[in-house]
Amino acid sequence: MKHGVSTLDTMTRHARHGQPETHPREVNAHASHGEGVHTHGAHEHGSHNHAAHDHGSLADEAAMAEVIELDASLAGGYADEAAAWAAELAHGPVRSALDLGAGTGVGTLALARRFPEATLTAVDLSPMMLRRLRTAMEKSGMGERLRTVEADLDAEFDAGWAGAAGAEGGADLAWASSSLHHVTDPDRVLGSILRTLRPGGLLLVLELDELPRFLDGAGDGLATLEDRCHREMDRLGWNSHPEWSDALAGAGFRLEGRRTLEVEAGGADEANGSPPSELARFARLFLSRIRAALSSSQGSSLDGLAVEEDLAALDIADDMAALDRLLGQGPGSLEELPGLSVRTRRTAWAARRPV
Repeated sequence: MKHGVSTLDTMTRHARHGQPETHPREVNAHASHGEGVHTHGAHEHGSHNHAAHDHGSLADEAAMAEVIELDASLAGGYADEAAAWAAELAHGPVRSALDLGAGTGVGTLALARRFPEATLTAVDLSPMMLRRLRTAMEKSGMGERLRTVEADLDAEFDAGWAGAAGAEGGADLAWASSSLHHVTDPDRVLGSILRTLRPGGLLLVLELDELPRFLDGAGDGLATLEDRCHREMDRLGWNSHPEWSDALAGAGFRLEGRRTLEVEAGGADEANGSPPSELARFARLFLSRIRAALSSSQGSSLDGLAVEEDLAALDIADDMAALDRLLGQGPGSLEELPGLSVRTRRTAWAARRPV
């Protein structure tokens, strides 16, 4: 996935199935002030397996692709910042790079721009995502530098594309944005990435630390509404990811550093005071998924509640009503909300294969 935002991928699927995904032994990143706390143990991630983005139905894939591309358009500066950091850390020229769980190619494009001599190999489970990625690379005049590999990081990493970069001696750089926390056995996958890199090669791991925020400047208590919604998503386990430092060291990498990448965008259209259309669209797609998750949570937990839980359920109902007003049409809707913006925060880890 990329999805630049796997959390976005998870929300898309589970809005359909009606239940959030939970990861045993993971602690929600948001609850730990964005640092991504995780008790590694044996890296238990349950029985799910959607590495490299098992996107589900074609309709889900198309919706997910739109969310990813809107995120990239509005807040994609994180990818360029992370690629610039990789350039600072690289030992020698980067001629071969891998994007693992590439989605529609936010990372692939950032790496292609930063390293103009590099051949890019993009790996994802979704043929549709890879087609969109190739189209984006070709529109940018970089299509001849791209190789796509349809593969599941869990099932096919070692056998299917361990040498996918095609460079003698291994890849110079690997990139995994919001994909590694989806794999069933991160230790094995990290070991495979280590073997795929040349000695001295670099791995960047990126994770979304919190759900995107849209309502901070919207007034009328909407920022606190969003706070409550995010806390409920946290309770449901929506935004969990590991703290990768120990796992990277355990796989044989040498940790080079860790950075927080924050991006904020927004502002009203000068002509009519309304937010830009793509910002309103991004907020609508994302908040509608939060609304669906809250609805599923409330509907599955109303029987046999204690008084405190009953009051909490009423609060959720009030918040869903407030979201319905934002997701409606006309005055008060997202499309007419002057203070709408988007803010995202990610953590990036850089780790090197020892020489």
